[in-house]
Parts: sequence; structure tokens; C-alpha cells
Amino acid sequence: MAPPVPRSVTESPSSLASPQTDIPLDVENDSDYRPNPLHPSLPFTTLVRCLLKAYSAGYLITFLPGAVRVILKLAFRVHHEARKGRGPGYKALCRSLNEKLKRVAVKSLSGRVPWFLVVLVGGFRVSEWVASSGWKGAVRIVSRVAGLLRAKEEYGPHGEEETHAKKVLQGLEKTLEYEQTSSKEEKDEGIMDPATVTPLHPILTPTFVAGALSSSLALLVIPPSSRSDIAVFTMVRAMDSVVGGYYPVMKPWLDKWVPSWIQGNFDTAIFVASCTEIMWSWFYLALPRSYVKWITKMANMDTRLIDALQKFRSGELVYGQDNGSKADFLCDMAEDIGLPRWQGDPANGLIACTLAHGGIEGCAAHKAAVWRRGFFDALKIYIPVHVLPTLLFHRKRLFSLATLPTTIRIITISVLRSSTFLATFIATIWTAICVLRNYLGRDTPMGPLLGSFLCGFSLLLERKGRRREMGLYCLPKAVQSAWWRLTGGKTVVPNGEVFMFAVGMGYLLSAFVHCPKMVRPAVQGLLGFFLV
Repeated sequence: MAPPVPRSVTESPSSLASPQTDIPLDVENDSDYRPNPLHPSLPFTTLVRCLLKAYSAGYLITFLPGAVRVILKLAFRVHHEARKGRGPGYKALCRSLNEKLKRVAVKSLSGRVPWFLVVLVGGFRVSEWVASSGWKGAVRIVSRVAGLLRAKEEYGPHGEEETHAKKVLQGLEKTLEYEQTSSKEEKDEGIMDPATVTPLHPILTPTFVAGALSSSLALLVIPPSSRSDIAVFTMVRAMDSVVGGYYPVMKPWLDKWVPSWIQGNFDTAIFVASCTEIMWSWFYLALPRSYVKWITKMANMDTRLIDALQKFRSGELVYGQDNGSKADFLCDMAEDIGLPRWQGDPANGLIACTLAHGGIEGCAAHKAAVWRRGFFDALKIYIPVHVLPTLLFHRKRLFSLATLPTTIRIITISVLRSSTFLATFIATIWTAICVLRNYLGRDTPMGPLLGSFLCGFSLLLERKGRRREMGLYCLPKAVQSAWWRLTGGKTVVPNGEVFMFAVGMGYLLSAFVHCPKMVRPAVQGLLGFFLV
């Protein structure tokens, strides 16, 4: 029972937020065309550097989680054998570790993530350079057509369609005029304010077209089963950046109508609502296999218990009545953990918690075991999550004696804190179910519902900066879960995930290039790392 957690880096330094400030622009030779703000041209060395960054980062994202799992499993095995007074020799241990790490390293070379990033970054740089070459012609055509429409006004009234066309062209003209006349320093200083800039600007540029095209091609590298996760996540990030860009405009209204304590905990509220949707659907509804597999693994729950909860809710199983062969799977569960078969039969009254605990006597002992197992399972996830940003963005801190102790301390505290959060998340759901079933004397949907709601508050154990990241990660999962629940997984929009990813990524790339203040700092840093 655990929320989907990030398996890749979502946090990056905001110091890379505006990487284009060091790159000079040459617009003196052409009054109509403004070159790519990233580079006046696309040197071969720049392209190669971007591709190497993309592949290296993708390889680390693929390799590091597998390597951490290998090391932790080996460490737990050595510790377990040492407690029994035996253990492998030092040479045998090193040989085993070396062989397994080599296997993970070779397997990571054929992973999809490195090539996904290569196609996305390389495709964007090339296609953006090509698309920008047509910008001059677009400027001239739009200006000429707009001039003709303005001239036509002198000869009499014009129709509704002409008026609409004129308004659209005026919006385009403002965008193009900004591209021609605004200096780069004005953009970086934020003169391109969300309150005054036309909404067409971040969209109707060659950068958006290039970003959408490269994103569409890159997503095809990913297996179809994982595309929707990436697409919805990217679209939510784009929408979050839009909201963040317009936040200064909305802040007076929010301060007037929304209490400050709600604004300060809005990220936690999103996470709680998302987890309630996801976990409730996991208990009682059919979700995509990727959801069920990971959550069930972290919960360490026998799937037959999920079947039992669903059948109690639907009325197929009833306490105090003969349920016939429908209850045989519960009797088999009791027998598997060494209990008499009759203890698994609902006809004999409330099933003992020992059966749900997998044979562990006492609710408190079981919750302690669940928390402990969840903590060590979470370490395998959060060590890569917190180490990868340092490897990608702050490598110098690991090779400096002055900063190394502080860096290790920060990473260690972050890993322990995140692992505590996830372990508490899992134990909270179990606790709510046990307390309610013992209090009411029956299994009802109220237990899972209460647990699904309360578990989200464990996010308060995380530092505030991480809460927003977790909320934004789980929100797309909740949206997918709700869509799957409402449609029964039968309504599928052909290539909808490709379109969604193209629009979301196209906006983020275009806004990053032309209006950095319309992109969240974490996304700015991540894009800056790959593109500059």
C-alpha cells in the first residue's frame, strides 16, 4: 500500500534556470529574423555535447537503481548469514558483487530511457534549428496579410470572418514584433510579463513546433504500456508551470479569498486527494497492471485479501452465513500460514487479524513489521532518487574534501526522511483497516477508505520542498486512475498520449527558450542541463 513514487530525477538546481543569459545574439544582419536564443547556429560540437549529456543521464537513471538493489540485497544477505554464524568469504563476496554489477551495467546499455532522451534532446536541437530558418518568411507573410486587412478597412465595412482573421493576425503580429524588437536582457528581466503577453507567444513559435515534433518521436521509443504515465506527468508539469507563471497575477485574489494556511499546505492537499483516489481504486477497482503490481509489492499483501475485501463489499461473502465454495480461498490462506481451515471461513464470524497479518500475532507487532519492511524497501527507491541529482548537477561536491561530508550528510538525511515517509504511508493504511474492523466487528469499505485518506498525511514527514514534487508526481497517477475507473479502461483515445506529451513538452521547451519565468525553476534547471 504505497503511492507511486518517482523513479527518476524530478528535482534539479534552480541555478541553471536561465542558461541562455551567457550566449550573445546577433540580430544586426537581419531586422526580420531573430535566431534561436540558445545558439545563433547549431555547431556540431554543441549537438554532440547535448547528445552525450542525454545518453549519460539516461544511462545513470537506468543503471543506478539496479546497482543499488544489487548492493542492498547482497548486504542484507551477508547480514542474515552473519547472524547465523556463517557467511561467504571476502573474495567470493567481491566476485559475486562484480558479476552482478557487470550484468546490470550491460543490460542498462540497451535500456529505453537513454535513447528516449537522445531522440528528445537531439531531435529538438536539430528540428528547432531547421524550423527557425522559416521564421523570416512567416514574419513577412503575416505582416503583409495584416497590412492588406488594415488597408481594406478604408474602403468600407468588412464581414465577421474578416474581423476574426484580423484579430488573430494582430495577435500574431504582437508575437512576431516581440521576437524582432525585444532584447534578450528584457526577456530575462521579466518584461515579458504573463499579465501582458499574448497567450499565443509560447505556442506559435518554431520552438514549440520543434519540441512537439521531437517529443512525439521520442515517446515512440518508450514501450506503449509506459507512454501514458510519461504523457500525463509532462502535461501536469506544463500546466503547473503555466499556473506558476500567472501566480503573481492571481496572488491578490488568493490572498483575499483563500486562507494562508490552505495556500501553504496546498501541495499536501493535492497529495492526499491523489492518494485517496489511487489507493481506493487499488482496493476495489481494476487498475492498470503497472499500478497493481508495484503497490501490491510494496504493501507485501496477499492478493487474496484484496479479493476478499471486494467480495465482502459486493455481498458475495457475508459474515455468519454459509458462503459455500466462495470462501474456500480464505480457508486455503489460513491453511497456508499454519492456521486451521475453519478460521478462514466467514461463516464462523469475523476473520481473525492474524490471517490478514500473514500469521503475525497481534496488530501492533504486525504494524511494526510492516513499517520495518517498508522502510528497507523504500531505501532501494530513495537512494537513487536523492543520489542522482548530485551525480548529474553537483558532481564537484563529491570530489571536494571541503564539501563531501556535508553532501553525504544531506543525502543521508534526505534518504532516511523519505524512507520514513513511505514506511509510515504503508503502515497507516494497515492500521486504519485493523482499527475499524475490530471496532465495527466486520469488514467494510470504510476501513480502506479511511486508510486511503489518512495515508496521504504522512507526506508531512517530508521536507516542504519535496511535498510539491510528490504531489505533482501523484496527481497524474490519480488522473489516470479516475479515467480508468470512470471508463472501465475501455475508452482509449488513439495516440492520445503522444499528442498530450507533444503539447506539454512543446510548451515547456518553448517557454524555457523564450520566457523562462513561465517555467518552474526545477524544470528550468533540468532543461538547462540537457540543452546548454
